Amino acid sequence: MWMQMGTPAQWSEHVPAKNERYHIEIKVTDNATKTRLPYSTVTFAATNKANGKSVETILPPMWGGSGLHYSENSPLAGDGVYAATVTVGVPTFAREMQDKDLWSKPVNAHFHFKLKEGVLVEVSEPVSAAN
Repeated sequence: MWMQMGTPAQWSEHVPAKNERYHIEIKVTDNATKTRLPYSTVTFAATNKANGKSVETILPPMWGGSGLHYSENSPLAGDGVYAATVTVGVPTFAREMQDKDLWSKPVNAHFHFKLKEGVLVEVSEPVSAAN
């Protein structure tokens, strides 16, 4: 995976660390226009309900075979059911006057997923709610 890393940001290969076993990928799309939303801050947070351990990461924007998406490799806190939230911040790109109120507040999607023996075995449908 290639991404901008460091300060100042430079294109570098991101080699997953030993514990970065899970690839989290979010494709943020505006329902009305079917357009991927660039220039947002996208955060993934999950808590293992069994052991109470949490992970949280900001997903940087990336380009791949499926187009623009936000993703990161991440460790998770073992097997179990996780309560997860994805937060999509307000895009910072300019809008047409008629669309100025679209995406004017951050949006959260809440869902759960289950890991068994390190494998994803269940995911609920996300429930979206504006902040």
